[in-house]
Amino acid sequence: MLSYEQARNRLIEEIGKKKGPRATAVVSVWDALGLVLAQEVRTDREYPPFDRSTRDGYALRSKEAGPAAQLKCVGEIKAGDTVREALAAGTCLQIMTGAAVPAGADAVVMIEHTTREGDLVRFERAVEPGQNIVPRGSEATAAQSILTPGMRLGYAELALAAQVGAVRLECAQRPRVAILSTGDEVVLID
Repeated sequence: MLSYEQARNRLIEEIGKKKGPRATAVVSVWDALGLVLAQEVRTDREYPPFDRSTRDGYALRSKEAGPAAQLKCVGEIKAGDTVREALAAGTCLQIMTGAAVPAGADAVVMIEHTTREGDLVRFERAVEPGQNIVPRGSEATAAQSILTPGMRLGYAELALAAQVGAVRLECAQRPRVAILSTGDEVVLID
């Protein structure tokens, strides 16, 4: 008679000897937690797909701002908004975390480092180009491999797959296990 541990170890050893492709199934990203990925997942575009603000604040031209500088705020950009027009000289736009930085702006100043009176915004500190901006394509390039076959899918991997639009994933099927009880001591229950 084998102990549970001996049987488990023998089973794992036998499964490891099996050659050839494992059975796979395409499952929803919602049902893939804990499964082993059987396909490569690539990005569908650059990430981020635009210059992205990392703070709530004001998008502006860095050379126009700094201690005691004052710019006119001409609008607001929320995360998910489509920015159609370039930022005009001498102006700024209020911007939210995650929003696309408009063309013409090269920095975002945190709202905490400003004072606003009506449409006029004063800046309290020096501003550097690129400040509080994640550049387009800096996290991943288009068609970049981000998940590889053989990876066990946890929450982070599934979030990454969903972010790039991979909502159906080919995964190794879970092994099926059955327990067969034998022996004279096994009796039928009435």
